[in-house]
Amino acid sequence: MTAPTYPALQRGTALQLFMGDGATPTEHFTLVAIAKTVDFDRKIEFDDSMEIDVNNPLNLPVRVSVAKGETIDLTISGKCDYVRFHAIEANFDGNPHNWQLEMMGTGANGGGIYQGAAMLSDLKVQKSDNGMVAWSGSLKGQGLWPFTANS
Repeated sequence: MTAPTYPALQRGTALQLFMGDGATPTEHFTLVAIAKTVDFDRKIEFDDSMEIDVNNPLNLPVRVSVAKGETIDLTISGKCDYVRFHAIEANFDGNPHNWQLEMMGTGANGGGIYQGAAMLSDLKVQKSDNGMVAWSGSLKGQGLWPFTANS
């Protein structure tokens, strides 16, 4: 009988977002501790066209897709610590800033860092029924975000 093997599932704290300070030559990245929800969305965008079969033009046309580009978007949210919120808000200026998304763990176990520029495109603070103040925001990735495996 073969021993069971299970996936190495990760705790939510093993996926962390860091914000760069823009310093040169060595940029420092700070944990965005109030980002309790992080959605890292990578997509390939396509141009589509419905094309006919030139040998059988009465057949139903088929879709032909051509890749035109890659996009990276992040949606982040959490409960609001005003001081930490204002640190994020400082990047709400229409300019790209550097960010890191870290998958904790060794490279052999899949851990590593995506790093690249993104523009903070929206930012919201809210409360409901006098509960805790919450916040949310979206980042539009600029260029490629290469992945570097941890040592």
